[in-house]
Amino acid sequence: MRRKIFDDSTETTEINQDELSDLVADYIDNKSLEAKYKNLAASGNTKIKQIMTSKHLTSASCSTGTVTLSERKSESFNEDELIEFLMSKGHEGDIVKTKRYVDYDALESAIYHQKLSEDDVKELDKYKNTKITYVLNIKNGG
Repeated sequence: MRRKIFDDSTETTEINQDELSDLVADYIDNKSLEAKYKNLAASGNTKIKQIMTSKHLTSASCSTGTVTLSERKSESFNEDELIEFLMSKGHEGDIVKTKRYVDYDALESAIYHQKLSEDDVKELDKYKNTKITYVLNIKNGG
């Protein structure tokens, strides 16, 4: 099986159809391998963490290396309850703020029920952000 390392410096305008076909074949092969090994690694990761935590281990070794298990804690507030607490202490406005946002369901309804003029609806396009993402989809075939 071919394993080609892609060189970003390759000038795409100089690639012929055969080279493109080779790149596509390599890409399909590599994506298949990526999926296979990603799933195997994720499964191994889960099993190793379960074993190490149950045995209270912080590291484990083999002939090719060592893995260490560390704990990462992330804390966050229950925002709804925190807001209620702070408001009960008189902090509405100084700590607890009101956030303005667009209710897109209400906007859609207003457009549908013609609560905005045609000119206003056309002007909404000024505020759109369009992001284009290119995606390669693989269709296996022969």
